[in-house]
Amino acid sequence: MASVLALSSVVDAAFLIGDGKRVAHHYTRLEPFRGQFHNALVSRLLGQIETLQGDFAAAHVSLDETEATARREHVQFELAQTLIAQADLSIAEGGREARTRAHEKLAEARALYAAFGNEAEVRRMDQPLRRHTRERTAQSQPLPAGLSAREVEVLRLVAAGRSNREIASDLVLSEKTVENHLTRIYAKVGAENRAAAAAFAIRHGLA
Repeated sequence: MASVLALSSVVDAAFLIGDGKRVAHHYTRLEPFRGQFHNALVSRLLGQIETLQGDFAAAHVSLDETEATARREHVQFELAQTLIAQADLSIAEGGREARTRAHEKLAEARALYAAFGNEAEVRRMDQPLRRHTRERTAQSQPLPAGLSAREVEVLRLVAAGRSNREIASDLVLSEKTVENHLTRIYAKVGAENRAAAAAFAIRHGLA
């Protein structure tokens, strides 16, 4: 039991400081404890790792399960953390409504933190909420070639000469997810390689 508590604490702390990729290899050790609480709801940690690995369908199952448990058991801090994880999942998936979904989740998380007086977390939520508000406003203008906002983010970094690994690090994604985004970007903009995609970005003022 003690080892599970320590493991979940380490993984949870890594996500809190934005370094989840470093401990994602603990997934198989956490999996037997899915649905349990060991300093954190393990299903949330599994869902966050699944998001990093690009397994979005599995992440939805894990995080929806965690949200239901947190609401039922009135575990408010876990609910707030789960809402943040769901926002991260929405952004990782991309799509036209991703920013709206993420904004709603983050706003609810902020309200929870405010309700139990965690001013540090409230301030931490304010920055992404402001950023999502700006991005949602920008999204009111149609993007070229049917690109999603996330695809534009990836494309900008490609045009800046960033490698897949660097893009994954910058956007807190797995390299597999970046590769999937690039495949869709190439198809939408009619590019066969990174250079052609970068040229498209420059022509359309995206870089």
